[in-house]
Formats: sequence, structure tokens, C-alpha cells
Amino acid sequence: MIETLTANGIATEGVLTTRESNTSLAAVTVSPDGEREFLIYRNGSADSTYAPREVATDVIRATRILHVGSLWLGEPICGAAQRHAVQIAPEAAILVSFDVNLRPSLRRNAEEMRAVALEAAEEADILKVSAAELALMAGTPDVEEGVVRLSPPRRRLIAVISGPGCALLAWHGRRVRIPGFAVKVFDTVGCGDAFMASLLVDLGASEADLASEDGLVRLGRSAVAASALAARAAGAMDALPTAAQREAFLLAADSV
Repeated sequence: MIETLTANGIATEGVLTTRESNTSLAAVTVSPDGEREFLIYRNGSADSTYAPREVATDVIRATRILHVGSLWLGEPICGAAQRHAVQIAPEAAILVSFDVNLRPSLRRNAEEMRAVALEAAEEADILKVSAAELALMAGTPDVEEGVVRLSPPRRRLIAVISGPGCALLAWHGRRVRIPGFAVKVFDTVGCGDAFMASLLVDLGASEADLASEDGLVRLGRSAVAASALAARAAGAMDALPTAAQREAFLLAADSV
């Protein structure tokens, strides 16, 4: 894993290893139409022992965006580490990004899932949810109303995966819908990761113009394109497109 990260230009000085427990495991089944289901084994996993004192605060303070998810918040030790990291972000003027990514198999019931998601979302400057996750969190199946309910007084970028390859982006009262691209789907594993990676790369590079509707559309369309490319190949990490592949795909789509 560390070799893969390094080969893709990702710094790994904040990564810790241990021989006291195993890496968590996700088993993924893919249906004929490319949709997937996850079964995750985390009992006593290595990352569940990651403690607040081990958080690389210097790495966090040197970045622009801290990205977190919901899996850790169900564990006492790593949950405390994530909360500690999130508390550092506003002190260092860093944006907090949260991918809800709820996994029912890891929660006792829907109310527990909802509580975890709302807790993490409360501190998020960038929030990514599926339509189903939004409905659970906001208490309504209406996407537009759900976005309103999850929009705090301060500015927050909300990205909703609202259908096959489609997305809605909302920023400070402005909303845009991004249609999906027609591609032959192999499997959808990693599509959400590709979407979020594209979004964060563009935001981190200050290439996103959130002040205009056109800028919001460009940001969302690039993310949807990355997600579409991931759907065309098998697996998660191996299916993730490069920035150059994403731009070539968009250029080809625009020329049709």
C-alpha cells in the first residue's frame, strides 16, 4: 500500500504501521449491472488503534484540506483521533472535507448511522453524500429540501450523488445539477472515491470558481467525469483515472 501511494506521488510520512493487529478488510460483491455491496471486517483492526497522540498534526497544519469519513467514528480510539484532527483544522484555517460513506453492516441501526453522520457533517466545510445518505440525515427523500436542511449559516459546499453518474452541487444558496456521462459500466467500485478525489484536487489547487454558476458546473462536471472513468474498469484503486485521463475524457465529450 505504501509503495502504491509513493508511486502516485502521495507523501507517506504520516503513515504508521503495527504488527499488533491486522489491516481491516473489505469484501466487495459486484452484480451484473456493476452495482456493488460491501462486507467490511474491522474487529480489532490496526487502524482502530490509531490514537489522538499519533495524529501527525504537523502534516495537517501544512495542508489546505483535511478529508475524513465516517468509519472511524464508531470506534473509541480512532474516533477520538479523528475528532482531534478535525479540531486542529479551524485553528490552522484548513477546510474540513467529509465523505459520509455509511456502511449499514458496521452500525447497530439507522439511528446510530444518522447520529454518526450528523456529528461529522456538523464540522464539514465540504460534504459529500449519496441521495440515500442525505435522506437519512435530513429526514426527507427530497434532495432539494435535504440540502437546505443540511446547509448551515456558514458557507458549505455540498455534493450529492443523486443518480447513475449524476450529481448536485450546492454552495451558499446556489445549486447546479450535473448529468452523468454515458459509459459502459464494468463496476462502480471506487466511483465515489474518484468523484471526491477530483473535487478535492481542484479545490486544493484553487482552480475552482465557486462564486459563479459556471465555475460550480465545471467543478462538478470534472468530478462526474472522474467517476464515470472509474466505472469503466474493475476494482477501486486501479480504476482511478489520472488528471490527464479526466481532461482527455472531458475534451472528447465536449467535441461530440
